[in-house]
Formats: sequence, C-alpha cells, structure tokens
Amino acid sequence: MFYQVKVPVSDRDYLRYFWWENGNISKRPDTYRLCVHLFGAESSPSVATYALQRTVQVNASSFDQAVKDNVLNNFYVDDNLKAHDDENELAQIAKRTRELCSLGGFYLTKYVTSSREIINTMPRQAFEVDMIKFLDHNSKLLPQKVLSINWYVELNELFVSFKLPCEIHTTRELLREIAAKYDPLGFAAPFIFEGKAILQETCRQGLKWDEPFTDDLRRRIRKWLGPNEKIKVSVQRNVIRRSESLQLHLFCNASLKGYVIVAYLKSNNARDFVKELTPDDLDEAEFRSAKYVQSCHYGTEIVMVSQQKELKLNSLQKLKPFVDMECVLRVGGRLSMATLPFSSRHPVILPSKDHFTDLMIRDIHKRVGHMGPTYVFSQLRSKYWVVRGSKAVRRVLSQCIEWRKLKAPMLQQQMADLPNTN
Repeated sequence: MFYQVKVPVSDRDYLRYFWWENGNISKRPDTYRLCVHLFGAESSPSVATYALQRTVQVNASSFDQAVKDNVLNNFYVDDNLKAHDDENELAQIAKRTRELCSLGGFYLTKYVTSSREIINTMPRQAFEVDMIKFLDHNSKLLPQKVLSINWYVELNELFVSFKLPCEIHTTRELLREIAAKYDPLGFAAPFIFEGKAILQETCRQGLKWDEPFTDDLRRRIRKWLGPNEKIKVSVQRNVIRRSESLQLHLFCNASLKGYVIVAYLKSNNARDFVKELTPDDLDEAEFRSAKYVQSCHYGTEIVMVSQQKELKLNSLQKLKPFVDMECVLRVGGRLSMATLPFSSRHPVILPSKDHFTDLMIRDIHKRVGHMGPTYVFSQLRSKYWVVRGSKAVRRVLSQCIEWRKLKAPMLQQQMADLPNTN
C-alpha cells in the first residue's frame, strides 16, 4: 500500500539512501531518493491512510454512502474488514469498494470471505492464494489471519490456539509463557487469568527471576497446565441476527487476585437465540466436562502415566490406566480385544466426589426409571469408572426423593384385636 503513494518532489531528499552496486563497499556509493513511501517509516501509515481517504473525497459523488463508509471506517492500514447480514448487498459493497480504491491507485487483492455471493461476484485473481486453491481444486482451506486473530472461514469461527509447556520452573519462564499468549478478544482469559494469579503469588513471595518454584507453586502450575499439549478456544463469528431491540448486560466482580467483567448481549426477540443442540453436541460437552474434571483431580497422575512413571495412588494403580489420544485417563485391563464399544472396554476414570460425577449418576438413575444402586452402578460402568463408585452411587441415590419413595417398604395393615372369647 505504501508504494502506491508518491512522495512530493520537495520531500524526497528526506528519503535519500546510499547504494553500493553489487554490494562492493570499497567503491564510492551512489545516492538515490525514494519516490514512494517506504515500509518502516513512522510517517507511512498515516500518509497512506490520508491518501486512501482523499480518494473517497475526490470520487464521493460516484459511489453510494455504504461504499464510502466502508473505506473510511473499516480499513486498518491496508486491511479491510467488513461484515453484513445481507450477502447480495455485501457483494455489491465489496465490488464497488474495489472500484473506488482502484481510482486512487489502490488495487485490493487477497480477498477471503465466507460468502458464496462474493465468491461468485469477484474475479478469481482478487482472492487469497489459499482461497483460489480451495475454490478451484476443492483443497482444504487453512485458517486465515484477521488482524492476527485466527479465522476458520468454512466454519465462520474465530479462535485462539496456544501450545503449552510440560513444566514451568521459574518466574521468568512463567512470565514468558503468559506474555506469549496473544488473545486481544479474551477468548482464553479464564485460562490465562490463573497463570497471572500464580505470577502474582511469586511476586508476593519475593522469588527472584530464576529462583526455582516452591512445591506448592509447582503443584499449582501442574494443575493449571493440566495434561494438555495445547489449548484451543473457538467462537462463532456470527452470534445474532438483526433484531429490533438489543440489551447489553454487564457483570463485574473483584477479589484480591483480580477482577472480571462479563458482557451479555440479549435480544428481546427470543427467536434470535434459538439453537437446537444435537446429540453430538451434548456428547462433546459431556466429554469435555469429564476431561476438565480429570485435569482438576488427576493432573499429576495423567502426566506420570503419559511419561510411563509409576503411580502413587493405590486407587488408580490397580486399574492399569493409560492416556488416550485426547489426553484422557482411561482404565486399562484385558478387554482391549473384546467386542464391546471402546468406552465400555476402557471407561473414563472419574473421582468419587465431584459435582460432575454426581450429575452423571443422577442422569443414569433417572433414565433407568429410578432403579436400585446395583443396576445404576452397572450402567455407569459402561462409560465411566468412578473411584469407589459403588459408594458414590449409594450416596447420590440416598438423596433422590423419588427413589426413596419407591424403595420404601409396603405399609402393613394393623390388625384389630381379637374378639373376646367369653
């Protein structure tokens, strides 16, 4: 973009530079002047932006207001970001924006879009190389960058993805990991917050930059990182459709560790938010919840099993556990060749006392018609291996009012006194 903006002749002496032909610095250098604005100069972005806006002013009478607004308000230097809920209108804005910019010598290319209407309207050479391969050869479209934010174009999702280290030993390493997590939209804020809280504690304890962490801090680090090699959070880019009335609700709280602000956008038209959850969605949510519960209770054990080290917990040793491809701790044993579902041969290990475990037991108990603990326990084992599971099932069922009614003994009619024999 900068090379499309010429430097006035009177200012070109400020952009002089020396040039040694063929890199031979023993000769006298030639002196050149740049005729266009260069990359790296502090003035270049503002000058190029002015030239782009000046193009709009000069040609204002030939274009609709939507096109002019797009150029004036949706450019970040040479990147144009535009969203719209009407594909036909968006396609026209994209086409006319390209025409307007070309009048100022700015030729827009490398288009990336999730809109089929724009794909059918724009010439192939206007698109990003990966987009052209995707359109012409049906190849896989890799995630694109939108102002350094990852974008799954096909799914229309924004996401952040971080690689996680196996261990963090010092304050310097911890700060480096936190600073490397680029997340301007805060998708991974709940995860990053815990790392910052640990960093806060290291400063409170007065640890030096390269001083090894205490045992307590090492445990917190292992629990924070968990067994995962990376963390990934994705969010649908299109959250709501156009609505006549929207409300913004803000909630905030603070503690000695930090503060949090959560914003909710509420539509008075409830239909804007209706989304049917599929069975696959529910299964995925259940699996991720179980994985999170494991990381909270058995984070250290998952790392030890992954590294093929001997476990210290007797309750897990006898299960011969292993870590699957999803970093989930499962029961080992001798059923790997059995003609059973994988989840039945190698159930996911869960702790005895956790709210998620209680929810799974209650769900099974309800689905089997509030039957007794033996049957509920057998159904639970088809998917989960709860440590001290029989005891956990009896504990949860004892709180079920419906089951207590069903198992109550039948009332016996009290017989009246025998008649007098006299």
